[in-house]
Amino acid sequence: MIGVLILIQVLLVASGVYQLCKVYFKIPSRETSKVVLEYVSKAEKKTMDMYLMDIAVLVSHYVQLLPFKKERLKEQLTAAGMDVTPETYVAFAYVKAVCYMAVGMVFLMIPKLGMIPCIFFFLIGINSYFVESSRVEVLLRNRKGNIEKELPRLANTIRQELKFTRDIVKILEDYGRNAGKVMQEEINITVADMKSGNYEMALNRFETRISSVTLSQIVRGLLGVIRGDDGIFYFEMLSHDLRKMETQQLRMEAIKQPEKIGKYSMYLFLCLLLIIFTMMGIVLMGQIKSVL
Repeated sequence: MIGVLILIQVLLVASGVYQLCKVYFKIPSRETSKVVLEYVSKAEKKTMDMYLMDIAVLVSHYVQLLPFKKERLKEQLTAAGMDVTPETYVAFAYVKAVCYMAVGMVFLMIPKLGMIPCIFFFLIGINSYFVESSRVEVLLRNRKGNIEKELPRLANTIRQELKFTRDIVKILEDYGRNAGKVMQEEINITVADMKSGNYEMALNRFETRISSVTLSQIVRGLLGVIRGDDGIFYFEMLSHDLRKMETQQLRMEAIKQPEKIGKYSMYLFLCLLLIIFTMMGIVLMGQIKSVL
């Protein structure tokens, strides 16, 4: 018991000394060090990906895609903002996977123990292929999620603006100035498309790029306004429904928060128990010494 108490006191003193040294010698915190290490690892990863992309560009000349798959992948890459051809995108996934597998083949030269790391790198290569080949879908999913979060505010803005103006381009431009980055990019593309061509076709292309049911409802209302409908009542109902949906989503996210906080509460509870038992042990040791 005495040894445990001494160990606890040593750890507490060491922790206090470390905190004082951090302040006096300006040692960066663990969070700062973690951010720096993540930045360095990302920079190294980016450099490696650049080399692999150069190889992928060469390999892309030998990649053959079906016409419908190529066209679909081209649209996805454009919507995701990835400035590569479909062939290069597919070739990059192959090249990265093959590089991991090649490293695994090197370990086969090591007798007996080389099979385990070889299998490990082969599995990493297979996982890398699936990750890279689905990267554009992940980007589009995140992009779609960011846009859908702003659609209730967009519908409410349109509802208010229709009371004073019927200029759809002006309404979208005014909203785009205060929108998020992703929504702002899409609105700028749509507005430029509307100014240079047909309004209805530009809105339909906006709807096709995002493929969102909620955005389709907003586009349907805007098309009705362009064709002469009043639109105010439609957007009032739509704004009400979207606000209700947004409230439900926020409530679901709030329900998930206690699960994330629960483990930290348990850590805090264990620390409190440790402090209580330590104090009880110190008191008991003092009483035992006084009796002896």
